[in-house]
Amino acid sequence: MSESDLIVIGQGLAGTTLAWTAWLRGLTVQILDRGSGRSASRVAAGLITPITGLRMAITWQFDRLLHHAESFYRQMEAILKHPLYSRRPALRIFLDRSERDLLVRKSRDWPEEVSLFEPDSIPGIHCPHGGFTMNRAGRLNVSDYLELSREWFRQRGMFIQAEIDPTMDIIPTEQEVKLPRLGLRSRWLVFCQGYEPANPWFPRIPFEPAKGELLTLSLPGWDDNRVIHGHGVWLAANQSNQFRLGATYNLDRLDERPTTAGAAELLERFQRFFLGQFTVIGHDAAVRPIVRARKPLLSCHPDWPCLGVLNGLGSKGALAAPEAAYGLIRYLQDGVQIDPDLFVDCVS
Repeated sequence: MSESDLIVIGQGLAGTTLAWTAWLRGLTVQILDRGSGRSASRVAAGLITPITGLRMAITWQFDRLLHHAESFYRQMEAILKHPLYSRRPALRIFLDRSERDLLVRKSRDWPEEVSLFEPDSIPGIHCPHGGFTMNRAGRLNVSDYLELSREWFRQRGMFIQAEIDPTMDIIPTEQEVKLPRLGLRSRWLVFCQGYEPANPWFPRIPFEPAKGELLTLSLPGWDDNRVIHGHGVWLAANQSNQFRLGATYNLDRLDERPTTAGAAELLERFQRFFLGQFTVIGHDAAVRPIVRARKPLLSCHPDWPCLGVLNGLGSKGALAAPEAAYGLIRYLQDGVQIDPDLFVDCVS
């Protein structure tokens, strides 16, 4: 039977980052992933946005999370020999004069974060009230990060494509966890499966998932690669002459099927500020693994401490994943308590 320190179930953003964090700390790792479906990670834009929401507030613990995220992704670039992360200013359009006034008042406390721009000062963008630039925004190329990581782990015998039945396949003991069908045993096993409503080991995860739809667009003649936030959507460069437009927020229909209503909502909002020509060339949907506290969830089973879970990264996954993975590995390996200011425990 093959032995390791850690088995990771799921190779999305959470699972991949957890596996790397464990490996960087000298642990042996085995990743299991079913290799099908369109998880939230597979269609994620990887945006790191310092100022969010109607209240235009600085993201909680942004400095700490950004420092760890940028350091971690630079390590990944060196190992994988491929550019993955860029710090790139992002724009947000004011909807009205009151939003501008609110931002001006708030930014007195953090003047280095933003730069205002004047009404209709960006060619091709309708912004009659102007907007602001977020100077410390960034972006992770999630797709490349996941695919290159998967191949790196596969080449070293650390990745298995397999469908796991948590009830039948996983046998925990006081000292280890066994997966007899796959011939695996490990000190710990951590579920990183995103939104999975029926995990028998962690049935109390306080999920509040939301379906999100995104479009891929061709924008002839548009070469501004800054992310633009406006009217409840964002526009981000994807590949040459391709851009992602996202994202809807649906609490009722939790599936991965794109809808005509979702596409119509995105395009209606997009056309409120974008003045150029475009063609829709792709349409994706996925379910965001959001939990009630709006924080990443890190936890171990109350009876079987060899079983853990890392979930709930939500829309801030690229920013929060490195700190969350580090927090869980330190807890497993060194017994360092998980910071309740940053993370939530589903069993406490």
